[in-house]
Amino acid sequence: MDRAREKVGVSKADFQFRDLRVKAATDKDEALGIEAVRTLLGHSNQCITSDYIRHRKGKLVAPTIEKINQDFRVKK
Repeated sequence: MDRAREKVGVSKADFQFRDLRVKAATDKDEALGIEAVRTLLGHSNQCITSDYIRHRKGKLVAPTIEKINQDFRVKK
């Protein structure tokens, strides 16, 4: 991990391996819910699991380009 950080020019203070665990937990929570995260991380209860999930501000939306493509599809 240290070599990878060094190669891309990111300091150890800015990114650590544990950040990947938090990112995975947050993404899984958004997709499948906290119970799926609890199972993934191997926690015995959801109280511990909730500490790993980052609650993002705002609503996730689809990229604009996908929306444009859906709205302007050519009808045959």
